[in-house]
This record gives sequence, structure tokens and C-alpha cells, in this order.
Amino acid sequence: MLSRIKKYIAEKKLFGFEQKILLAVSGGGDSTAMADMFFKCGFNFAICHVNFQLRGSDADSDELFVKNMAEKYGVKFFSTRFDTKNYALEHKLSIEMAARELRYNYFEQVMQHENFCYTAVAHHKDDAAETFFLNLLRGSGIGGLTGIAPKNNKIIRPLLCFSRQEIENYLKNNNLNYCTDKTNGENVYLRNKFRNVIIPQLEQINPNFRNNLAQTLEFLSSARNIYQRYVDDAKTQCFKKIGSDFYVDINKLKQIEQPECVLFEMVKNFGFNRSQIFDMVDSMLSQSGKMFFAKDYKILKDRDYFIISSNDKITLPTQDFVVNIDDVKNGIFEIEGLNLEFSILQNSSDFKILKDKDIVYFDMEKLVFPMVIRNWKNGDFFVPFGNTCVKKLSDFFINIKLSVAQKNSQKLLVSDGKIVWVIGCRADNRFRITDKTNKVLKIRILH
Repeated sequence: MLSRIKKYIAEKKLFGFEQKILLAVSGGGDSTAMADMFFKCGFNFAICHVNFQLRGSDADSDELFVKNMAEKYGVKFFSTRFDTKNYALEHKLSIEMAARELRYNYFEQVMQHENFCYTAVAHHKDDAAETFFLNLLRGSGIGGLTGIAPKNNKIIRPLLCFSRQEIENYLKNNNLNYCTDKTNGENVYLRNKFRNVIIPQLEQINPNFRNNLAQTLEFLSSARNIYQRYVDDAKTQCFKKIGSDFYVDINKLKQIEQPECVLFEMVKNFGFNRSQIFDMVDSMLSQSGKMFFAKDYKILKDRDYFIISSNDKITLPTQDFVVNIDDVKNGIFEIEGLNLEFSILQNSSDFKILKDKDIVYFDMEKLVFPMVIRNWKNGDFFVPFGNTCVKKLSDFFINIKLSVAQKNSQKLLVSDGKIVWVIGCRADNRFRITDKTNKVLKIRILH
């Protein structure tokens, strides 16, 4: 088995012979066998143990056992204790998830402080099978159905080339003592149910089940690599970050094969589930404004984008800005996100109207000061330039295909309660220049 583990480490490029490796050792049979193999192979390693304080004196005995093991091999020993139950309650996690989070955070701390290259954990082939079924039950994507990766960032799994039976044989043949966790035989935890009940039943149907599943996981892993390259290419096309928000281009997403799979990979890490993904895909052909919520994020279905933003993002109340006649005479009016240039002109024979979307002209004598610049609100209406009929702003926004995000930030210039200008979009016909106009107010948006 020593030659097999060396070959596996080399084939999977888990680490170099000279690199420092931190072994996560619980004292159970798997991690005890891993530590013994590392010692006999001559690898450069230290031992790390986490006491979750869940099993009273048994947990303390395990900690002492692992400490003595480190002394036997003449390597450094690192250990810590956690109040796992309280941590789980405070963070609203299961005991399993709390313990996982605590131990991997601790491994990362030790690696950084002591300059270890990787942490080795003692997962084997049977653990990979159990993980496959757990993820299948949870509705995981293809990534979860590939079992356990031999290498994931700084975590390595050198025992994945062995089955549980092979490890038990190694322990017996080398006369190695180890600690037995009584909870492993209890079916309280879902993983134990797969280990102790479901997988043995599948082996009764097909004695070669474990080997067949291991081969299938290898095939799935290869398929996942191809799938991931496709997803990465698709994300490059239609996924981008703007400020603190993330945008998914809906039109580009529509052109991609299996858009629900690509969308799932884009948003799953924000906490959205597969059912929501299918609803989002269905919404691509519907009206803007639909919202989807996860624990920490929300997604707005805009006209052209799915916009992902944090749930704790604070929306500041809108503010009205007063425009006095003195502001107009001063020439420049600046507010947050908008700079305007005012000019008062005479409607003489040499006066010319410039055709520019950023410039508007109004009959000065029709305006009542002070005017106000404010955000639009439901119920607003105006008479679009060139028309004589009143139109709701909400309908106008739909006609010009304004996105939800643009609509929510749209500002208006208002005089005596009447909309003068939907700023940057359309002037109101009631304030247009006529032959009777003497003074003209010219307003230009400065970029």
C-alpha cells in the first residue's frame, strides 16, 4: 500500500516530496493509517487534531491518543477545542456543518501560521461513495456528483485510492491501535445511514458495486471538466460585475444551449436553488420587475439583465432638489449623479435649436420658480413633446424600453407640480417654444 499511495500522490500531483504537509488526524482508523503511511514513506509532515467537545471524556481520550501518536513519530502536534454545539446554535447550522466549518477554518489558520503547503484529510473511496449519495439526495449539480476531489485548493486526500476494507487490513497487518467513535455505528446522521444501511444493501444486489461506482465517479469527473469549460466560456459572455452588483445578460443567455444549467452555475453560490433557477429561466420571456430571494442575496429580473445584489443593501430615501432662478442665472447646477448647464437666450431671428438628446429648450415665461428636481413616482404623468395627450410615465417608460434599474433612478424637472422634463428622455409639450416665446431656457446635460 505504501507504493500505491506514493504512485497516487504523484499521479494526482497532490504535493512534492519536500513540501510540509499538515495531517488532520482524528484518531480514528482512517487518519491513523494515513499518519503511519506518511511516516513510513518519509514525508515531511505534522499532525493536527480538533476536539469538538461533543463526546465528553471520549473526545478528550482521542485528543491524548493523537498527541501520543505525534510524539511516537517525532513530529509537531497542533490541537484546539471548540464549543461546537453553541457555535451551531449561534450560526443556525447543523452539528455536522458547524464541525466542518470549524475544523477547516482551523486548518487554514495553522497552515498560514506554520507555513504548511497543504492539509491532508483521510477520505477514502467509501467516503466518496457516501458523498455522492448525499449530494444526489440534496439535488446537487454535476460538481457534487463527482464524489470527492483528490485536491481542492489547499486540501488533499491521499487515501482516495483505497477502500475502507483495504485501510482496515492495513491497520490489522501493521498492528496499529486507533480510536473508535461510537457515533459511527449510530444512524442519527444521514451519512451513517448511507454507510451502514443503504450501501451494504446495494452491495447485496451487486457485490462489485463500490468498484463500479468508483469508475462512474471517474467518468463523471472527466465529464465535469468538459462541462466546466463550457460554463466558464458562457460566463465570460454574459456574466459581469458592476460595482457591488452582478449582471447576467439575458439576451446572451437565451442564445446558449441549456441556459438553466449555465444560470445555475452562475448563481448557485449566491444561495439560490434549482427550483428558483427554472423560475428565472421562465421569467426571461415575461415582464420586468420579478424578484427572487435567497438568504443573503436577491435577484431582480430587469428588461435585459438579471441583477444580483445583496439583501442588506440600503436604499436611501430619494431627495428633492430645489432649482431657484439664481441657480439658472449662475449657469451650472450640480446634484449627485447629474450636472446641468443653464442658459437664458432671446428668441431672436438668429436663435437656432440644436438637435442633441442632451439639450432641451423651454419657454422661460411658462416656468414657475422655484422648480424641483425629484425622482419619478407612480401616478406621474406628462404630455410628451410633439403630442397633445396626457401619458402616464409608467406607460412611457415601457414604450421607450427603460430598464427597471433606469426607471427607479429616473429624475424629473418639475414646475408648479407639472413635469417639465423627463430628464435625458423627453421634454413636456406644454412648455415648448412657440412664435410668441420671448425668452428661452436652454438646459444641457454635462457628462
